Amino acid sequence: MHASDVLGQASLDTVSLSESGGPDGSVVKLAATGTAQELQDAEVVDSGAENFSLDEDGFYAVADGDISSASSFFQESNPGKGIGSDFFGLNDSYDEGLIISTGKVAMKIGGFVKLDAIYDFNAINSTDSFDTATIVIGALPRKNARLHARQTRFNADTRWESPRGPARIFVEGDFFFNQRESSELGENRFRLRHAYIQHGKWLAGQTWTTLADVAASPATLDFEGQVASVTTRRAQIRWTQRKLFGTKLALALAVEDPFTIIEVPELVVGEPRTQTPDGVFRLRYEGDLVQTQVAGVLREIGYQKKGMPVIEDDAWGVNFTQVSKLTTRNKFYSEILWGNGIGSFRGIPDFAPTVGGGGTTLGSLGWMLGTTHEWNEKFSSNFVYAENGITNEHGLMGDELKRVTYMAANIIYTPTERAAIGIEYLYGTRVNFDGQKGQANRVQFACTYYLP
Repeated sequence: MHASDVLGQASLDTVSLSESGGPDGSVVKLAATGTAQELQDAEVVDSGAENFSLDEDGFYAVADGDISSASSFFQESNPGKGIGSDFFGLNDSYDEGLIISTGKVAMKIGGFVKLDAIYDFNAINSTDSFDTATIVIGALPRKNARLHARQTRFNADTRWESPRGPARIFVEGDFFFNQRESSELGENRFRLRHAYIQHGKWLAGQTWTTLADVAASPATLDFEGQVASVTTRRAQIRWTQRKLFGTKLALALAVEDPFTIIEVPELVVGEPRTQTPDGVFRLRYEGDLVQTQVAGVLREIGYQKKGMPVIEDDAWGVNFTQVSKLTTRNKFYSEILWGNGIGSFRGIPDFAPTVGGGGTTLGSLGWMLGTTHEWNEKFSSNFVYAENGITNEHGLMGDELKRVTYMAANIIYTPTERAAIGIEYLYGTRVNFDGQKGQANRVQFACTYYLP
């Protein structure tokens, strides 16, 4: 492991931590400027030394206390954390890995490399992830084999102490820029996942929408994930108050980017209009064994047919989630997503214009049940079943999507702390408004290795 010229003005040659006497979990403290010889003489702090401590606020103090990872400040509460694999969580721990510090500012480099090997037994157009909305109904029999590493992620987590408490900038990306279409390979282009600054009660940037509860999302090897979970990321400004009135409640309020999906019929030409940002709230109970959350969104759907005024309609949605730690090796999670004009939070339409110039906002209802079980310290399994669909059909054609289902079951082997190998079976269906139905069966193998 090497520390290199990563921080601003620190133009220094690389040096091996092991050559400097630092064990895994060391922090290399770099001066703002210096020579290669000065870097070799840089202080390497043992993470087990006495000058590392966990203070009463849960801040993991580094060296003389100038830097703290503030785990209780940054990390979302999750009673099931540590049970099974976690493909959603961010790199919140600052007690190990490649951390480069100037004494006042620290940066940690994280991420993972993931290889997916996929085999489809039925016709589905989403070959890199199991998007059941893309199941082809009435297609001639066909199969698909696919290997890719597009879920590979890299991130940089920078933290520092300010006069008003700890602050953080987090940036992460992967290579899932787009899907492969027909027989052409999709581009392995780097794309932005998270990019935000967090300071005090405020967050600004792009990250999980406030409507989401990723703690209640199952650990599927499939990148798409089940059809009822809200796992979209939106640009936003968010305010959060934890321990509301001294209780275990946390309240968050946010304004977010109003992304929409419009189901446009043939012969209609028009574009969606986003005239106001989404207003989102969530109230979460953060217990030791149970976390429950209710979140809601108010939004305005806009659509403009060519040569016509903008059509506007109010939209709303609520998301109920919970995750429970049943035993030290079992957790259970569930979700109900219900609303009008919120389909885009799960990749289905919000609004359907009609040929005559009007349109209708589409209602949707989704639900999910799932569980994680650890067989022992090396093996864990996940099972999830979910449904999601449109509850009204006015303005929609018979061959348009009415309902999708998703089922996944896997077993994951963790031979070492930072490696995971798994195999997963996936089954899904798509039903159209005319009653036509299609199904898809997939087997997916994945191998993941995490940076410390």
